Amino acid sequence: MTTGYFSDGTLLGIHFSSNGLPGGTLDMIGDYSGGGVGATDFYIEAQAGEILLLNRFMIYVEDSGAFAASKYGYNLTLNNGLKFYTKKGGGSRISLIGGQAIKTNSQIGLYCYDVYISSYGTGTNSLSSRWSFDKYGPGITLLPGEQFGVHLEDDFSDLIAHRMFAEGEYIGTPTSTWQIVI
Repeated sequence: MTTGYFSDGTLLGIHFSSNGLPGGTLDMIGDYSGGGVGATDFYIEAQAGEILLLNRFMIYVEDSGAFAASKYGYNLTLNNGLKFYTKKGGGSRISLIGGQAIKTNSQIGLYCYDVYISSYGTGTNSLSSRWSFDKYGPGITLLPGEQFGVHLEDDFSDLIAHRMFAEGEYIGTPTSTWQIVI
């Protein structure tokens, strides 16, 4: 079951996807550099009749070795990094971090207070983090057609898992495009 939207009537949890909807690609694994498929956005987009209030989001990265502070995942060097944005009614993008990009595991900690690196001895290691917007403001409000996303222009092919997930509230009525779990 592919689910991108969970709701109890007010609270929501939604994955970033390649088309802003649950039917899109959720895993951000691929070569999004000029030598691959090219720059790609993964995002959440409020649909007709929806008003979404996003309070926080999580970044999850899983890879095959120990995570170094100066790399992304186990051993990736990102030239462009993760560029987080909102796209409001006028269509222009607004950088969430002042035009900067996250290029390393340690830079995630600049924005996400909670960053955990898990090592299980053998097998894969993972990084999980939480970026809470409601700790310093009202959160991110998305009206129909507006987006919150990440722009990728590097090769993430070597990662085992790479996902982002937001939580908050929906204020408007969800459309039939979303799968609701009550």
